[in-house]
Amino acid sequence: MLIGSPPKPAPEGQPFAFGVIADPHLAVTLPDREERLRTALACCADAECAFAVICGDVFENWDERCIHTLRRALQEEFGRAVGLVPGNHDVGNKPGLAGQITQEARMRWVDAFGGDRWSFDYAGRRYIGINNVLLGSGLPAEEEQNAWLEEQLTTGAVVFAHYPFFLQKPDEPRQEYWTVDEPARSRFLDTATRHGVAAVFTGHLHRDRRVVLDGRIHATTPATSFSCDPDPTLVGYRIVRASAQGLSDEMHRLPPGVYNPPQAG
Repeated sequence: MLIGSPPKPAPEGQPFAFGVIADPHLAVTLPDREERLRTALACCADAECAFAVICGDVFENWDERCIHTLRRALQEEFGRAVGLVPGNHDVGNKPGLAGQITQEARMRWVDAFGGDRWSFDYAGRRYIGINNVLLGSGLPAEEEQNAWLEEQLTTGAVVFAHYPFFLQKPDEPRQEYWTVDEPARSRFLDTATRHGVAAVFTGHLHRDRRVVLDGRIHATTPATSFSCDPDPTLVGYRIVRASAQGLSDEMHRLPPGVYNPPQAG
């Protein structure tokens, strides 16, 4: 859901920036993760972002104390609207894996944040957050969200979710843990193409990936918590710039010294 008021209206096509953050994995026992999230938020504020979005795995495990930690960090370091979408650590794994999403876990998130999907318009473009952990679950909320998304999508819209829909290409083999499975993958991509979606921003991989498909950006932002990349120091955030000419995005590493990965052995 959106934390804070939506950005104030801006003229259509007015250039501006927004931030994308992924996978902070907040935990009471790991305060360094909060510090890295705060650093990313402060960097987004320094870039004069109109808003930011956190693409899931906000928490390592559900802990009410971390909700207060999150809200305090958002207010103190950014102070503007932040969109949240849930990840598998927040509401359960995608269908077919142990610990998969349940209605109980989903409602825990909904009760805490007021919803697991949202949309708003800014500078002539629509921004939409969805809970794509739901896809393929068969829970009633899945079809409710699909119907809602059809109503919300507009040409040039930007979508935020947790799981990438694919790694390199839509017809690649199933990824056990990392991406949305068929047939939900094709259903979303077909819907995105039909409505002219401009970009899809996700997390989950703890790596930086970017693919352009049919003119649509699919970008996965590295985590702020820890890296799963061959480069163990890769933690960061993404700055996206929007204008009447379109979208451009760039991944930024967190400043040196903010993250020191564990040493092997």
